Amino acid sequence: MILLFIILSGCHREEITSSDDGMPPSAPIGLLIYAAFDGQIGLSWQKNNEPDIYGYNIYRSVNDSLHFQLINFVTQNYYIDQNLDYDIMYYFMYYYKITSVDKFNRESSFSIMVSAQPKNIYKPLRPQYVKINARNLDSDKYILINWSPSPDNDIHHYEIYRSTADTVKIIPENLIDTVSRNFYIDNKQLNILTKYSYSIVAIDKGGLKSQPTNPVSDIILNKPVLIYPPDNSILDSINKFEFIGVSRPTNYKLVIQSDPAYGIVYEYDFYTEKVDTIISIKLSDIYLQPYRTYYWRIFTFTQNSEPNSMSDIFTFTYNSKYNF
Repeated sequence: MILLFIILSGCHREEITSSDDGMPPSAPIGLLIYAAFDGQIGLSWQKNNEPDIYGYNIYRSVNDSLHFQLINFVTQNYYIDQNLDYDIMYYFMYYYKITSVDKFNRESSFSIMVSAQPKNIYKPLRPQYVKINARNLDSDKYILINWSPSPDNDIHHYEIYRSTADTVKIIPENLIDTVSRNFYIDNKQLNILTKYSYSIVAIDKGGLKSQPTNPVSDIILNKPVLIYPPDNSILDSINKFEFIGVSRPTNYKLVIQSDPAYGIVYEYDFYTEKVDTIISIKLSDIYLQPYRTYYWRIFTFTQNSEPNSMSDIFTFTYNSKYNF
């Protein structure tokens, strides 16, 4: 009974607070343009004093002050209209009116009209958090670059610059492509064991360019070559894994699996400066089930956790009753 009384009391209070006075709300006042540049226009106005105000309808007309269309509804007393058109030869004029709406969906008359041109004024900010990963996997050789998009909402595309030097000059000779997305896969005339550096430039709809990103670099490594245990071998005992290392000092990972695509049994990470020579891995902490076939390969790494190159995959069948 107490719970029911609370519920009924709550409903009664809501009815009192939201009682319908039968009148539409008053039109918003104080509408103004507080910002207009680079394809965006900011509006603000004073909040209505009526207790039953639900929000505000935003109306817009382009290049004339007669044909307004509803473009959005907001509950706050400001609005940013984004992704607007502008052109370096002709700037679009945008006109705005707003109305207030109460909880009974009654709409006020229009506010005053304001207008602005979202002219292209500022260069876009440069992209951030550029990451790079060179890859030599299976038959694919490429370099993947991705970045956080520029925070500006009028970005048209990005320019990709590449160099074999540590720095990247922003000159036509180094421009290799343009993209509208925030990643790029470079597979254009790449050479193994050559260092490539990249910088990204953001271009807005009006043609203004950001500063280039700081260069990021990587190198496509050659593939490790597996030696022991040989492919399709049958072993009564195993105490080492051997392979020929790549041509640069790097990080490696030995992976043993119970299936070619999944089922990781063991991983071993290590770094060595040995190049183009046989590298032996002696391990004593692996448990392998007897009379099972396993798959093993070697990965190389130059950038964090993403592999650069990988060897072919070999299999061996472990027939011993004893592990190592």
